[in-house]
Amino acid sequence: MLGTTRTGPIGLDFGTDNLKMVQADFVKGSPVIRSAVTLPYPTDKADLFEASADLKKLISVARKQGAFQGSRVVVSMPPEKVQFISLEYKCASGLDPDAAVIEAIKERFGDQLKNSVIDFLHIRPEHKDQPDRTALVALAEKESIVSFLEFLRKAGLKVDRLEIGPVAINRLISAMNPNENDKIVLAINFGLQKSYATVLWGRRLLLDRELSFGLETGVQQLTEALEVSAEEANQLLTRHGIQTTSHVIAGVDYEEPSIEETITDILKPSLQQLANEIKRLMLYVASRTRGRSVYEAYVLGSISGWPGIDSVLSEMTGMPLKKTQPFYGLATSRQAAMIENPSSLRGIAVATGLALSGFDQQRSKKTDA
Repeated sequence: MLGTTRTGPIGLDFGTDNLKMVQADFVKGSPVIRSAVTLPYPTDKADLFEASADLKKLISVARKQGAFQGSRVVVSMPPEKVQFISLEYKCASGLDPDAAVIEAIKERFGDQLKNSVIDFLHIRPEHKDQPDRTALVALAEKESIVSFLEFLRKAGLKVDRLEIGPVAINRLISAMNPNENDKIVLAINFGLQKSYATVLWGRRLLLDRELSFGLETGVQQLTEALEVSAEEANQLLTRHGIQTTSHVIAGVDYEEPSIEETITDILKPSLQQLANEIKRLMLYVASRTRGRSVYEAYVLGSISGWPGIDSVLSEMTGMPLKKTQPFYGLATSRQAAMIENPSSLRGIAVATGLALSGFDQQRSKKTDA
């Protein structure tokens, strides 16, 4: 019932180099973040899943540190175990889109499905009666997923659901914009090596596209240009960040450029390339939506902690982007508000979306086919 308070499952995301866990309470039907933790892996990620004792210890430490309630989890399928495919299919007017895409998946993959686990997201068509459709399909080997689930069971967790990252991001964006049922929203979730642009139209996925820029792109470029270690480069980016051209005062001749100017000069070519990718995506969105523009745009994930990154990308793309760290504008409990180092929680977008599982079912909403 909407008048009660209940605690949702733990959102569990195994990132490239750390474990991420988030949990929310649902107060009168609205999510309130109660716990969040990120912990680095004690060993290589691949090795971690070969040693169930190490995984169990890591999860136990995280649960205790975040004072998480219960053992129920919604977990993302590790990206390295999943193949993503954009699948085109036909759906005649009046037919069930789910049934149509499942039939298309059977035709595309045939006997391969016997040993596979699948999930999919519909890409919103230009109009509801359009027969030509597209879906984002995730395909994983059944044996690999069963083994993954068994490791989680041995770690003392009860898996409510397995999801793919785009589903969690979709849910998070909807929670961030609960009253915008027909607006277009862009979220760029930056990872270590690659990033992903997700566009929602209302609460339906319009686009999910990989981008070539990630945290390691900036770190590697600073490491090479300044001859510093990766750790030092990361600290420079987190402490100083980058700046827009509007911060440079015309006609003033500085003896030495500031650290921020130096970092910006080094990263500018790759950031401009990223901005160009984003602008091309926005042209595609406009073509699919009859000229509509993005209502809100967010910078999420690993580089969202860089000072100035939102302003620089806004200047380069001509579209306002904003950061909503650490909890994406969602309400927080007193416990979550007391987290000593909230900046350490960058990159928890997927885990937060997983933790909101059930929120999208609680709200009454109009869905379009």
